[in-house]
Amino acid sequence: MESLQSWNPLQHVMNVFERLPGTEVPVYHVLFETILVLLVIRLLFIKSYSIPKNDTLSKKEEDELVKEWTPEPLVPSVEAKHRSEPRIITGRSGPFIEVDGIEHSNLTSLNFINFLGEKKLTKAAIDGVRRFGVGSCGPRGFYGTMDVHNDLEKRIAKFLGREEAVLYSFLYATVSSAIPAYSKRGDIIFYDEAVSFANQRGIISARSQRRPFKHNDMEDLERLLKLQAKFDHENPKLARITRRFVVVEGLYVNTANIVPLPKLIELKYKYKFRILLDESYSFGVLGKSGKGVADYFNLPPEDIDLVSASLEHSVASSGGFCCGDSFVVDHQRLSGLGYCFSASLPPLFAKAALTAFDCMEAKPEVFTELQSKSVLFRKEIAKIKGLKVGGDNNSPIVHLYLNEPTSSRQADEERLQTFVQKLQNDHQIIVSLAKYLDHDELHLPTPSIRMAINIGFTENQIKLLARAIKAAAKEVFSE
Repeated sequence: MESLQSWNPLQHVMNVFERLPGTEVPVYHVLFETILVLLVIRLLFIKSYSIPKNDTLSKKEEDELVKEWTPEPLVPSVEAKHRSEPRIITGRSGPFIEVDGIEHSNLTSLNFINFLGEKKLTKAAIDGVRRFGVGSCGPRGFYGTMDVHNDLEKRIAKFLGREEAVLYSFLYATVSSAIPAYSKRGDIIFYDEAVSFANQRGIISARSQRRPFKHNDMEDLERLLKLQAKFDHENPKLARITRRFVVVEGLYVNTANIVPLPKLIELKYKYKFRILLDESYSFGVLGKSGKGVADYFNLPPEDIDLVSASLEHSVASSGGFCCGDSFVVDHQRLSGLGYCFSASLPPLFAKAALTAFDCMEAKPEVFTELQSKSVLFRKEIAKIKGLKVGGDNNSPIVHLYLNEPTSSRQADEERLQTFVQKLQNDHQIIVSLAKYLDHDELHLPTPSIRMAINIGFTENQIKLLARAIKAAAKEVFSE
């Protein structure tokens, strides 16, 4: 009786198990593995979700739900100030266009030297279509490279006096791909507050430390550089692996100011940083040969680490490019997202761009003429009623700002838009209110009217335009 009470079934099983041959494995290990196997089997056969009961609604309940439901609009509501009826624009984007069959003077086109529609460029584009077709059918590294791409890259490098150039098929992707190709997490980007939206996207994509400085204020930039130099002195190990970049534009589209490049280069050699210069609006515009801001200040191009520029404005083609030393530019062929993953520039545009470079080299006087007409326009439009003229004298881009802005951005834009409509309706002059992505800009520019001078205007036409603009301003801002 006593032996029956002390008998333990589990202990008995363990004793039997231990007497079996080849059972050197501890019993607790076997039990643990058995439990795991059972759990796995259970997980394999159990349903990961439960099917709810299909409760049927009554007819009354269905009617109530339908009555309460309010469909969302397929498109957002249109504000009353937006024009609903379209206007038909015909003609190329040159100094004159037709709007609803009426000729207007066009001060919105960035076709500065009037190459758009040039017969030589048109013929080159047609020849490109006949030889290469309309597209490249792939990125540069995947069957998208044709001989005309290589020819254009060599031509750009030679024109600007640099070792190498790399082509992009879209201007926006050029600078927004170039910046993150070099600057990475942990690096530092000093940038002008007035850089364009494409530059801002590139700066954000780099995920580097961002240090904005006041627009064209080299003293403010130097202040930030001194603070960084002090930090680097206190943290030498971190300083050795931190790269510093300064992002600026040759000609700022948001302000029409020219970067003070001589002072910037002086700071570069003093504080050791790399210059990323966007010449999207200064290439084919500034300098005796249209080579950009370095040509304008008569400085060696080698002082600039990387130049990005547009083929869409003065060159009247499409896409963009970066150029510099070979070891710098070649890095983008594997790291520039817009280069690696976008279809290459259609060969017809590359062919047209090559012809545009021929025209630029054959007629370098067009750049001096453009700058002189820009100076003339600013001189004629000076002391305009209610507005002030912004930008450098040699800039073909002109901004008009309110002399007395209010505290409401919307109210200021509405006043400027009234002036825009006055010019269009009464004087047949097309100008544009500068548009920005208000909620996405890192530093939202002041409301303004942006205009652009085209070399296709004669001096007399420029004087007449300025006179009409001043007359319209007197009517609008005297009220």
